[in-house]
Amino acid sequence: MNQKDLEYLRKMEGEARQRAFSKEEIEHISEALRTNVDIADSTEALDLVGDIIDSQSKNNDIELLHGLINEVIYHGELLGAERAVHTAKDKELLVAAKFIDEGRYDEFQEMREKGFDPLYRGYGPEYLLDVVKTLAGAEYLEKEKLIPDGYFTEYDKRLYRAYPEQMDFYIAHGADVNAEDSFGRTVLDNMIYASRPVESIKKVYQAGGFITDPEDSVEMLLDRFTVDYGYQVACYGEGSIKRNLDNFSFLIKEGIAEKPKDLDRLISNPELFEKYPETMKELFADDKHLEEKLAKVVERRELNHLPDDPLKEKEDEIDRAILKVRGRLRPRRNFPDGDPRKEYWELKGKIKVGKTADVKTGEVRKEHKSAAQIQTEAAKRFLNTANKKVISSQFAYKVQSKTAGKKICRFFIKI
Repeated sequence: MNQKDLEYLRKMEGEARQRAFSKEEIEHISEALRTNVDIADSTEALDLVGDIIDSQSKNNDIELLHGLINEVIYHGELLGAERAVHTAKDKELLVAAKFIDEGRYDEFQEMREKGFDPLYRGYGPEYLLDVVKTLAGAEYLEKEKLIPDGYFTEYDKRLYRAYPEQMDFYIAHGADVNAEDSFGRTVLDNMIYASRPVESIKKVYQAGGFITDPEDSVEMLLDRFTVDYGYQVACYGEGSIKRNLDNFSFLIKEGIAEKPKDLDRLISNPELFEKYPETMKELFADDKHLEEKLAKVVERRELNHLPDDPLKEKEDEIDRAILKVRGRLRPRRNFPDGDPRKEYWELKGKIKVGKTADVKTGEVRKEHKSAAQIQTEAAKRFLNTANKKVISSQFAYKVQSKTAGKKICRFFIKI
């Protein structure tokens, strides 16, 4: 075992998620791997390089990783590094798909001659056609008989994996535009949730696909533009926002879902109007005061009257609601006449309410006994009221639990 090279691989595995490696760095990783694949070595080096390949496949040219992928498969199968081999074979599908999409069929056939199985069923992309992006590529796989039997019909979400120009090809081969998954979600439900391109969604809709709850989908998308905006950009990139916005606009323009009454929530994120002016202009075509509203939002942000992060504002609102539900907020003091809590607050300013006697002398006077009685009655009254609210809340929760999680959040906020 070469400890120095192993440390290098550990270091590069940590950096692999942060940037794209150069060709020279990948070659160095390959050299470091070869010094740690002796039969006496552990499989740590192979697992590390498998993780590097997985991370780099998301932000680097997959063809640049081809040689490294082959090495992991070869050495991993000899040493029994199953996890690393599985990862490498999944990424090998991406290399094959690139050759097919670019019409480099000879290079794809060379991969087959060297042992690549085009019918391999992976974990991430299950089959080769899952990652082939072009119509010509799909037609080539059909011609070569490299599409598994039942591919188009065996899986309830198969259609949403298709790329826009392949949609007609999939539908013509029997893909069900209204297939439901085990949760009862249709193809369109899943496509909208997964931020698929609007061109694909249009194709499925025009072929008869339907959405289980259009208003719920619109509400979900609204959240992605507002309270979840930072999270969406950080995790899925700006392209995800653009696809979500296109899908949101399509649902409304086609009349699939009604324009939400709280559409003005989008105004809280002026970035949408800066980056996607045409789409936003269509959505707010009837709002004559749009410019004025946007100006006020920008002005308040500049004056720090609004938090920079809309998610933080939502979190604060939820925190306040939780405190209220748990009874941690102080009860209000404008009680009606006859309510024992009213007398309690009046007495509190005059004596040390809560003490059973004078804290200095230990003397128990009439006002202490009176305060104790009032507190007891107030506590009983307060607990009875709280119990009723809890029962009511539990009932409401059972009803709300059948809906999306965000609706439950709104329920808590309104308590």
